[in-house]
Amino acid sequence: MSLPVEFSDIAPQYWALEGGGGCGKDTAVGVLAPEITHLTGRIVVTTREPGGTPQAEIIREQIFKAKGKKAWTGLQIVDGFNRARVLLVEDFIKPNLCAGRHVLTDRYAASTWAYEGGGEGVPFDLIEEMHLKRVGLFGPDATFYLRLSAPKIGLRRKPKHMDNDAFDLETVEYQRRVHAVYDRLYEENHNPDNINPIFGLWYLIDADCPPDQVAVQLQQKVRQHLELQESRKIFL
Repeated sequence: MSLPVEFSDIAPQYWALEGGGGCGKDTAVGVLAPEITHLTGRIVVTTREPGGTPQAEIIREQIFKAKGKKAWTGLQIVDGFNRARVLLVEDFIKPNLCAGRHVLTDRYAASTWAYEGGGEGVPFDLIEEMHLKRVGLFGPDATFYLRLSAPKIGLRRKPKHMDNDAFDLETVEYQRRVHAVYDRLYEENHNPDNINPIFGLWYLIDADCPPDQVAVQLQQKVRQHLELQESRKIFL
């Protein structure tokens, strides 16, 4: 006889992972998906951003190719991300949530703010305007920020047999600007009573730790988020 699921009555949630290159998002997916299912009894579907649908994957390839050749401006890359993002949201994320499944993405809009705003210097108000025009205010219920204390830690972790993408090959100063924006987004969105719906409620994970300790943090934050949702449901 199976045990009752602790948070079975909580509505499907949209969860996102964010952080600089090499922060451990792939590993985190393998921890979060089974933990969310264990606690809620709901299926978790996973995807990535940009990408996640056939058309969005084509745009992803265009973005990374253009970035590597420096063929697009920062604004053109932002537009590419948003074109891919709206496809992912409308054709994958929303249908799965409506079908009762949780959705977990490797990156969402915060990556555009960090890499194109922080790294490339595209004005944040323009990034927001472009995002709202294409995607609107839709965003994750929860974002797990896998924070590294220094960009070089993540870049050292990249498997030697894999080619780094063009964003990871940028300068250390570029990566520092990316990390600074991520830190700012965390500070602005970790209070459940004051968050931007584009980014959702942020939970900080110390990604400098060994993988087993990162896993424990992720499991704790999943429970914390579900407990928050439960408490809000009770007081509605």
